[in-house]
Amino acid sequence: MKLRPSIVPLSLGGAFFVLGLLRLNDLSLYTDSTRYLLWANSLAHLKGFVDESLPIPSRFVMNAPLYALILMPSQIVSSLSVVSAKVWTLLFGALSVGLFFQWLRRYFGMALAVGGTLFFAFNPMMLVISTEVLSEAPFIAAWMMLL
Repeated sequence: MKLRPSIVPLSLGGAFFVLGLLRLNDLSLYTDSTRYLLWANSLAHLKGFVDESLPIPSRFVMNAPLYALILMPSQIVSSLSVVSAKVWTLLFGALSVGLFFQWLRRYFGMALAVGGTLFFAFNPMMLVISTEVLSEAPFIAAWMMLL
C-alpha cells in the first residue's frame, strides 16, 4: 500500500500539534514573552508598539520585533491571551514539522524523512519552543519555507 505524499507530513504535524496542546497549561513565560504579547495586543487594537502595562504607557521600542506582528492575529481573536498566543505559535511549530519532512523527503527518501522528522518533531526542545510565546518556531518555519 502506497501512501499519498501529503498524508505523512499532515499526520506528523497533527501529532505534534496534539502533543503541544497537552503542554499549553505549563506557564513558563520568559522576559520577552510578555513584551511580545503586550505589543501584539496593542498592534491588534491599532495603537502601534505601545506597552500599556506601565503607569505611563511606553512607546519606546528598540528594534521592533516581527514576532509581535506575527502574533497580532491571535490577539485580535482573544485580547491579552497567553493561550491563544501559544496556540498560534504551536501552529507555526506544526507547520515547520511538515515542511521539515518535505525537505528531507526531497533529498533522502521517504523512510529517512519519516525517521528524521520524528526525531525533529518529538525533540523536547522543539516542543518547548513551539509552545511558548517566543519567536523561534515561526523562525524555523520561515527557514523551512526557504529551503
